[in-house]
Amino acid sequence: MMCLVLTHLINSETSIIKWLGYITPCSSHIWAKDLQTHKEFKLTKNAGIYGTRSWSQDGNQLAFVAQSNCQKTENSPLQCWKLVTLDFAKALKAPQYTTPRLDCNTKQVGLARWLADGTIGILRQHKKQLQKIQAYNPRTQQLTDIYTPQNKYIYSYDYSFVTNAIAVISTTQDSQHIIEKLNITGEILSSAIIKQPKGLSFYDNYYMYYHPFEDYLITATHEGLFQIFFDGSLKKVNALNQHGIYSPSFHPDGKKLVVTQANADSDMALIKIKQVNTDKKRLLDLKLQTIARSNSSDINGQFQPKGNNIAFISKRSGKRQLWLFDGKNSRQISKLKYGVQSVSFAWSNDGKYLISIDKNMLIKFDLVGGSSILNINLPIYKVLQWTKKNHLLVLSKHDNQSILYQVDMGTFEVTILVNKDI
Repeated sequence: MMCLVLTHLINSETSIIKWLGYITPCSSHIWAKDLQTHKEFKLTKNAGIYGTRSWSQDGNQLAFVAQSNCQKTENSPLQCWKLVTLDFAKALKAPQYTTPRLDCNTKQVGLARWLADGTIGILRQHKKQLQKIQAYNPRTQQLTDIYTPQNKYIYSYDYSFVTNAIAVISTTQDSQHIIEKLNITGEILSSAIIKQPKGLSFYDNYYMYYHPFEDYLITATHEGLFQIFFDGSLKKVNALNQHGIYSPSFHPDGKKLVVTQANADSDMALIKIKQVNTDKKRLLDLKLQTIARSNSSDINGQFQPKGNNIAFISKRSGKRQLWLFDGKNSRQISKLKYGVQSVSFAWSNDGKYLISIDKNMLIKFDLVGGSSILNINLPIYKVLQWTKKNHLLVLSKHDNQSILYQVDMGTFEVTILVNKDI
């Protein structure tokens, strides 16, 4: 099954969109479609692990980052990233090989963006977990630093050909998202703290794209599409009140958006361990017994300790919530306005409680829907396990690193277990 990730429109005359078509869980080809003729074009000669694509100002070239492999293996212990371009005009006639611009480097590279005068911006790791924006000049083959913050982690940026400005969004050590406007040399023209909308947490990022000619950005969150302004304010785009929307990008006329909508229908299934151990079959050959079937995304089923229920995460009520399956029927446990923050949760060791996350805080549910917030002075983004010693293992982020903590569920004392990124 091919997964389509829609991104940019070229211009109002050609009305062409491009996307990634995955042929394996990692590798993909880049495709384009003419919206007037509905004809589709495979642009890349070779499949690869390709990042977000960016159009040159004239619409004739694409720039993006290619990754060497999905994950570390014995044969490929190191990953590397390289900047490449693709001749779009030629690729419409026949698939083309990408043109390497920067050699594969083990320092992580992402978010290629065409800039002024034919240079290409990239986001590159420079120390610890920090990143900087650099500009690559294809004519001189030189890299120039544009912006290297020392106390902020850049995760998104975009460039406007109209205003010749770069928009940057970063996170800070004191759990703030900052939006900045830079000129092309990296001088900060404005800076503001993003005013977080209700239903979103610090751990939700704002991956954004510039409006073609107006001075604001567009982003997609699990609470919908938002305009982002340089004073830090956000305004919801109510015209598109749908779930599962991401990767928004404007048509050059500024009146239309192309987005990806993903409506996953995932189900839980039971597998007999005895069958796995004795038959020694591949997982795809095993007989699966689907349980708690719905038309929504049902994930992360966990057996109840000392009981017969299965807890799971589902969006069948519209928001991500905790549900319980007793073998015959399913019922909703959490009824939070914006849903539980994470797909991670844990059972208590006695099977009487479930614990999840709401607004970066731990929230404990009993099995009839009662809930209470656990007041610990630590923002949580992932719950791992509730141990037999009545300790809860959780992850919290500091300086963009995932730190492992232990929470004593009797005293609520918090202890660092691993003080480095895991």
